[in-house]
Amino acid sequence: MTRMLMRRVLLLTTILLLSTTGPAFTELSTNGVDRSPRNQTGVDVGVTSIAVKYTNSADEGNFKMFSSNHPILGFNRPATLYVIDGMVNVSSSLTIEVENFGSALSGVIDVTVSLNHNEYEFFELNNTTVQMSSLAGGQSNSINVAISPSYAGNHTLVVTATSTVADDVPGNDGTSRAFTVGSAYFNCDTLSGWNTGNEWGMSTDTSISKGTSCHIGKGSTSSYSNSIITTMVSPQMDMSDAVNSPLRTNGFSFFYTGSAAANDVLKIYAKTNFGGWTEVATISNTVDGSFLDGVNWQTFSVSHKGAASPLIPMDSSYFHSSSQIKFEFTSDASGTDIGYWIDDIVFVYDQKVRENEYQVSARGIATNGATPGNWGSINLEIVNDGNISETFIPTLQGLPVGWNAYYSRLSGTSFNPAQGLTATPGTPVEFRIMLQPDENASIGLQQMAVAISSQQYSSVGTVLPVQFLVMADRIPIVTPPDVRPSCPPSYSCTFEVELDNIGDATDVFDLSYDVSTLPSGWDVGFTWSQPTSIQIRPNEPTSALMTMTVPAGVAPDTVVSFDFTMRAQNDTTRTVTETIDIAASMVSDASVDLVESMKMDRMFVDAGDEVKLTYNIWNNATRQDIFEISIIVEEQGQWIIEQPTGPPVVLNAGGSTSFDVYITVPNNAQANDR
Repeated sequence: MTRMLMRRVLLLTTILLLSTTGPAFTELSTNGVDRSPRNQTGVDVGVTSIAVKYTNSADEGNFKMFSSNHPILGFNRPATLYVIDGMVNVSSSLTIEVENFGSALSGVIDVTVSLNHNEYEFFELNNTTVQMSSLAGGQSNSINVAISPSYAGNHTLVVTATSTVADDVPGNDGTSRAFTVGSAYFNCDTLSGWNTGNEWGMSTDTSISKGTSCHIGKGSTSSYSNSIITTMVSPQMDMSDAVNSPLRTNGFSFFYTGSAAANDVLKIYAKTNFGGWTEVATISNTVDGSFLDGVNWQTFSVSHKGAASPLIPMDSSYFHSSSQIKFEFTSDASGTDIGYWIDDIVFVYDQKVRENEYQVSARGIATNGATPGNWGSINLEIVNDGNISETFIPTLQGLPVGWNAYYSRLSGTSFNPAQGLTATPGTPVEFRIMLQPDENASIGLQQMAVAISSQQYSSVGTVLPVQFLVMADRIPIVTPPDVRPSCPPSYSCTFEVELDNIGDATDVFDLSYDVSTLPSGWDVGFTWSQPTSIQIRPNEPTSALMTMTVPAGVAPDTVVSFDFTMRAQNDTTRTVTETIDIAASMVSDASVDLVESMKMDRMFVDAGDEVKLTYNIWNNATRQDIFEISIIVEEQGQWIIEQPTGPPVVLNAGGSTSFDVYITVPNNAQANDR
């Protein structure tokens, strides 16, 4: 057996070169060099190498054959031929070498190791910082860091060396490499849980790692039977937590050797989530037909998703709660051979982040209330308290009927809440909910809530109670005079403008006017006693007293306008401007007198008589004028004087008319009463 093992080592060197890279392998890379142009310190530290091995020998014995740890004693495979760097929940030790490329003492160096899940924007499976002693210029040293990945899949290992002394070339401080973690590994040292058919079993004829392998046939010195169809089915594996459409290849691989006769074949199947079996790989013909001169082992080389690796790809339909693979060997009646040996079956798939990695909280930042019909806002902050970047969905609960709302970033751009906001761990993300109360909304606090939920796991979330103040409004009203104010040319006159507040809140209103549209010589202003800021309570109207001046020579009935503005001090959006018309009136010239026939020094009447007096009125102006006629009586006593009735009198220039006044003398009047 010793001779066979030695021969196997020599032959693996050529056969396994068929696979050039494993899916987890990327050349060690550093960031671009960024040399500081000034303030040179002579310190330039950087990571020069990272070596990976399992922390304990038992794990190394189980997993090393398909792992990146190299060299492997007694197994001379190419260094670049591997599938995994480590196994899930298995400790690996990283040996990190750091060198000071500069000329000065570096000071203490912090070496930070982080392992990031490739399928997520920010999810650190590991973040560890250890300190290394100071390095002199040109000196290097290594340090060991243990990591135990809690998720299978394709990850990225990032290692950064940071000195306490400023680095002249910070761009080469860090380095990164791919780090793939296996989910399951079978060494064929037991078939417990496997379902094996006729002529399937464990064999000690040859193996890769644990002294036994899985074999279809009757051993290396015998042959399998003719005309058989026999299977070996793996245990069920819960892989329902696989990421859909991963970035890198997910699948499985294994080593195999042996030989089959022409027309005999070993097919490998994967079970779909509907329970059917789909062929994913085939082995036929001869790998090694005789073990007397050593054993040739082989694996796969598959180009998939931009890389060549030993992994047999499996799409998302094969990852479910009862995932399985099946080896099915078929022979016809034309001949037989020794069969095939299989060993070191490894599975790799990207695991979704578990629910317990997600946590979120929220807090209110500010609330700006609004009056009915106007917009206000609630500012909130989402805090990612979990271990992974995540998109969180905000939902406003309890929005009253008739209200409007939309979601906005602080920049002012709106966003669809169903698409959410992405937050990295520990970094708050602030946003704003804009709210517009209904025009008839009640004044006071309105209770609502904002629910924040994880996009990946809807059960992860929080609910933040919020309250929004519907503020009492102030609504200014300016009412122009019912009768257009007028004033004769070269005169100044006063008039009133009615002011009111029909809102629910008392406020002080600033009053102003704009006379820019008035013709030359016209003027409008407040009277000297009129304040320009007045407090108005709801539904308690008041007025502003104003003056107007009409220049000389303006034609009567000339109408001009100015703007009057009323603005609330506590809400300057509550502003109203009204246009008020004013006019020039004519200068009246009229005379009134008794008709000539009634003119006398005195008129004597008897007690109880009714006397009619007739007056003439003349319009002496050059324009038509309107006259309202009334009688002013002094010391009337018991005498009855009837006021003239009828509408106002319109007289053209130079025109005249008459009107009658009736006087009833008291029955008890005495001589010389008047």
